[in-house]
Amino acid sequence: MFTDKSTRDILAGLVFIGFGLAFAIGALNYDMGRAIKMGPGYLPMITSLLLVGLGTAVAVQGWRRSETIEPTPIPWRGLILIVAVIGFFGLCARGVGLGPATFVTAAVTALASRHNGPVAAIGIGVGMAVLCVLVFRVGLGISIPTIGPWFGF
Repeated sequence: MFTDKSTRDILAGLVFIGFGLAFAIGALNYDMGRAIKMGPGYLPMITSLLLVGLGTAVAVQGWRRSETIEPTPIPWRGLILIVAVIGFFGLCARGVGLGPATFVTAAVTALASRHNGPVAAIGIGVGMAVLCVLVFRVGLGISIPTIGPWFGF
């Protein structure tokens, strides 16, 4: 079965436009301020308008292009692993701590791709765990423990 790529681009552009407009309408509830003295609604409004512009560009490109492609199969392995590991992080980050939760999340996410092996996944997990602990615990001082109470520390 073949599908028209321009239809996917048009739909993606319309989704971008829809989200951009929705957030722009939400930003109207806040004071905009000016470019010199920005209010709390200024950045959301500018970002929303950029998203509308991006969506318009994607939709117009899809409208102008017409080519057919063969659809690719849904990557079920990656989809299931990523959804599961996001749930794990949300449920267990406070219990196991930021370091272990980030390590598991990054390593399993790396394994979701067929291009990464166990060694690469462990390296990515260690690197992300160290980076997140340094940024969020040391730099920003968030209240999630580095090693959680489930480990008995």
